[in-house]
Amino acid sequence: MPNDFQARSQALENAFQLFNELSTQLAVSYQELQRRVEILSAELAESRGERMRQLAEKERLAERLTKLLEALPAGVVLLDGAGALRELNPVARDLLGNPEASESWDLVAARRLSPGVGPSERRLVDGRILILTERTLDQAPGRILVLQDVTEARRLRERLERQERLGA
Repeated sequence: MPNDFQARSQALENAFQLFNELSTQLAVSYQELQRRVEILSAELAESRGERMRQLAEKERLAERLTKLLEALPAGVVLLDGAGALRELNPVARDLLGNPEASESWDLVAARRLSPGVGPSERRLVDGRILILTERTLDQAPGRILVLQDVTEARRLRERLERQERLGA
């Protein structure tokens, strides 16, 4: 029996030693995991902060662009890929008779515009002369139209030409 007792005692000692080693390894692994979680949490917080800064900058840029569009003396119209109105600045709304959002550009143009002298020139129903410039969007389907009222400039040019003819 003493050998059996010694063998059991030795096995129990080996089990405790193995348990202690595994406990130590587990504690080291847990500490390493905690350290890694702290590093990842710090990286996540930094990334989140950078995203918030980028979002705030984009919001400031969008606000500046909105203010710029509102202050422009020309009309600006954003059309979607199907040719429907998506956005208009106040000048465009005034020139086009305050059309409904999502209304077809072709219908608005047929109702409010007629051809002018040049290829990009249009006349409003009230007689004002517009220069229509069109650009396609790069990142999304759609177009941007710029409507510039050149009526007064034309009048001044015609008056100047008339005075020059009279002077000659």
